[in-house]
Amino acid sequence: MKPVVDGLERTHGDRVDFVMHANLDQDGTASDLARARGVTAVPTSMLVAPDGTELKRWVGVVSEAELRNAFEEALPR
Repeated sequence: MKPVVDGLERTHGDRVDFVMHANLDQDGTASDLARARGVTAVPTSMLVAPDGTELKRWVGVVSEAELRNAFEEALPR
């Protein structure tokens, strides 16, 4: 997923903050962020509004095109 996110960050980084987070802590438990967001599978990707509202969630691998489309729908013109 990192190459997909890196590509989107290059094209949308001026309008979106990207947060990449490790999937698991070193001991194999879910991180605080993953636990707080209810992540139960890896990979999980989320599009989150500035106020913290989750706009969209993908569980499993997601294509750059699908993420790009979601960004375009969510971002103001």
